[in-house]
Amino acid sequence: MIGQDKSRIIKTEDDYIKRSVNVVTKYEKINGDVFYKNQDEFVAWIITETTGKSFSNLRQIKAALVFYSRSMNQPELADKISKITNEHTTVKSPNNSTSSQKKKSVTEAEEVKITEFLRMKHNSSTDSGMNKQTLAFFKAGLCAGLRPCEWENSSLIENETSEAQLPPPILKVKNAKNTNGRSFGDYRYIGLSELSKQQILWIKIALTYAANPITAEGNKTSFANMYESMRKRMYKVTKTLYPNKKSRVTLYSCRHQLIANLKKSGHTLPEIAAISGHGNDVTASEHYGRKVSGVKGNNLPTANPNDVAKITRIFTGRNQEKSAVQEQKK
Repeated sequence: MIGQDKSRIIKTEDDYIKRSVNVVTKYEKINGDVFYKNQDEFVAWIITETTGKSFSNLRQIKAALVFYSRSMNQPELADKISKITNEHTTVKSPNNSTSSQKKKSVTEAEEVKITEFLRMKHNSSTDSGMNKQTLAFFKAGLCAGLRPCEWENSSLIENETSEAQLPPPILKVKNAKNTNGRSFGDYRYIGLSELSKQQILWIKIALTYAANPITAEGNKTSFANMYESMRKRMYKVTKTLYPNKKSRVTLYSCRHQLIANLKKSGHTLPEIAAISGHGNDVTASEHYGRKVSGVKGNNLPTANPNDVAKITRIFTGRNQEKSAVQEQKK
């Protein structure tokens, strides 16, 4: 499993380099200058190049260039690129048909219906072998809002610790997007003390499966393979339950719903970013989980004050930088 993880990381980094080389080569050919010599000009050019294109296109270019700039020992440029907002991207990707089929919320009725269906199938003679795992990650996702891939590198802290300013239990999560500048550190800490015993149990079950991934037949496998099987299982379940719906619930939908619930319950954007692992961009938090889809409640995770402080400093710096730019334009 470790070898597979390293291969996946290497492939991602290779993709980042290839994409960045294409962008940089185009810039240097047009402008006749090394891309990092005039950093503000390069950033402005990126904005011009991505204007009117999809947000996902900008996001991919930013992730690649942030990694590439850091590898070229240009941390200041990487920081400037990571702070580019998506306000100039207005057109949805023409290849976004698959993404549009993924629902960005989970209603209470859908949660009940999917939960009951997976439980029924698990207890039936036709169990596919993935119903229990899929149910665990579905319910745990609604409780904690992790990216599905993050469960693999998460753990539960059940005693007081100096790592976080939170009462136990605490979910320690390795931020999946930190390598490309889209988070605020290697780890984040999510307080679970406000969750019910049942919610914490679902999280424990998901963590157990994440640490010991198995196939439908019960054989050991990689987390990536198990997740792919769960993803396919959820697709079949929602297709069976909602055959006429254009967009259906996925395991990632749970993350959107948890963020919507946090918004509905009055959490600030820095708190939401700390819980969800968004670091450099308030807009990212604004694009995840619409408040109108949220459900107000008390059984929600809490943010680690240390993480909130990091994000607040980043957001404050960005606001000051924007103000300075606006002043210069006057």
